[in-house]
Amino acid sequence: MKSTKIVTPVLLFLMVILLVIAVYINFVFNPLKVKIEQISFENELMKNQRMEVELAMLEGDAIRKDIREAEALLSEHAELVLIDGYLLADDIYSKAGAFGIKLERINISAPDFADPAESGETVLLYATADLGFRAAYDSAVGFIESMEESRTGAYEVQKLAVLRDMDSGLSWTAEVRLYYYGSRSQVPPAPVESQEKKGAGLLPGLPGGLL
Repeated sequence: MKSTKIVTPVLLFLMVILLVIAVYINFVFNPLKVKIEQISFENELMKNQRMEVELAMLEGDAIRKDIREAEALLSEHAELVLIDGYLLADDIYSKAGAFGIKLERINISAPDFADPAESGETVLLYATADLGFRAAYDSAVGFIESMEESRTGAYEVQKLAVLRDMDSGLSWTAEVRLYYYGSRSQVPPAPVESQEKKGAGLLPGLPGGLL
């Protein structure tokens, strides 16, 4: 009887310890682990958002300065080509390939006036590229910075976002605008109401099959 009285409290004590551990794991450890993972993910998103701020829009004067510098560079180096709306897609593919990135989506808009008030035959235009790709953080940063630092194209990063996939990969979306000088005739006319009713009101795409 004495041994029974000794063993029973020990078993009860062990059962209580196991119960406390189980409660701790279910109600403290697991929620805390989830919270830490969430904070880590939010921290990475904040880091990406900080990069987006650092790659924010260029001012109009800075854009024109970049174009003037590119034109001066072209006059010194004949082998360089100034990027315009016709070459935008090819240049983006080339820059992505340099960082081992294969674009999953690229949509190029028709050109539009960047400064409608500017007179004369040569005007400042812009074309927008909507991109989608999967890449590691460093590769994506290098790709975006290569556009911002391009010597032959005045790029402006409009939007940049990243999501983590189920397999922990990073999926990126970006909206990039290229400014360049061109002719008013390159900008397609706005659709009129009669054309829209006939189903022909969409803006035509860029020449050369960019759209």
